[in-house]
Order: sequence, then structure tokens, then C-alpha cells
Amino acid sequence: MLQRILLYTGVVLILIIIMLVLTAGTFIKTPLGTSENTDDILSGLKIEIQGEQWENAEKSLAQLKNNWEKLLPQIQFSIEREEEMLFEEQLIRLDMAIKYQDKMKAETKYEVLLHTWENLGN
Repeated sequence: MLQRILLYTGVVLILIIIMLVLTAGTFIKTPLGTSENTDDILSGLKIEIQGEQWENAEKSLAQLKNNWEKLLPQIQFSIEREEEMLFEEQLIRLDMAIKYQDKMKAETKYEVLLHTWENLGN
């Protein structure tokens, strides 16, 4: 009887842990051990694009890419592979718009990237 209770308790705990890992994507979007929050970098990037501060925008985008590389191992089990690829594709498109200093395209790509970020893991 005691063995049966321990078995059921173990199975339930394992299922709870698995559910927590799979649903925690929205809670762990902040990389561990970094001083900058990704949301803060994104809001600063918007201001830099609107002000046509291209050098600062390139630095912010590099910092965003760095945060993404640190964050990806934390959320890779709670997001779909397509979501990961879509976010990385939007990063590349925004990078090209900033390199060519095209304000209209950069603003458009930024909004798509922001929308992708907000929906990541949902």
C-alpha cells in the first residue's frame, strides 16, 4: 500500500514538473545573469530608430542578439521551433534595415519583431 502511494506521488510530481517547464516560457523571458532586460533593450531600440541614431541602434541590436542567445536555452522547451526561427529571422531583417539606415523599414521590422517577442511562448 505504501509503495503504491509513493509510486502515484512520484508520477504526479514528475507530471507537475514537466507541466511547469513547458508552460514557464512567459515567466523566464529574462536572461539569467544579465543586467539588461530584453524589454528595456527593445524600448530603447525603438527610440533610437525613431531618432535615426543608427550607431546606437546597431549596438542595441547586438545587445539584443546577445540576450537572445543567453535566453534561448532557458525557453527552448516552452516555445515551438518555428517561433524561435521567426524571431531570429526578424532580428536579421531588422539588422539589415538598420545597416541600410532605412527608417521606414526599420520601424516596420521593429514592430514585427516586437509583436513576435510579445507572442513568444504564448
